[in-house]
Amino acid sequence: MTRETGKKLWWPGPIILIFVIILIWFPGWIPGCEETPEEKAAREQREAETAARTIAIEAYVMAETFVKRQLRAPATAKFAPFREAIVSDLGDGRFFIAAYVDAENAFGALIRTPFQATLRREGDMWYAESVEMITE
Repeated sequence: MTRETGKKLWWPGPIILIFVIILIWFPGWIPGCEETPEEKAAREQREAETAARTIAIEAYVMAETFVKRQLRAPATAKFAPFREAIVSDLGDGRFFIAAYVDAENAFGALIRTPFQATLRREGDMWYAESVEMITE
């Protein structure tokens, strides 16, 4: 018996692999794997918390931008980590941010200065309602 050379044998492996990937991505197609109302509520809660945190981080970064505009040496600015800042959602697209910045003053000394800012988000644009450097 001889075998033909160059002839490929058909193997269903790729089709089976694709079917398994689809079942992993869409488990709702398998009876009994549907998301329960409790799981759905928990997932939606996690997604809402993630979205709120993302917007809070964006507000903090924008506050840094507005504060840098008031510094004598903005390139030297080192801001408080986000976890040390206070970011409050005031509603209606407004945010209050309180933190500090370490930056050089006119004499070249590194000074820590607390700041407060109230920002407003309209669409993709951010506006500073107030930015206050707190000096003693």
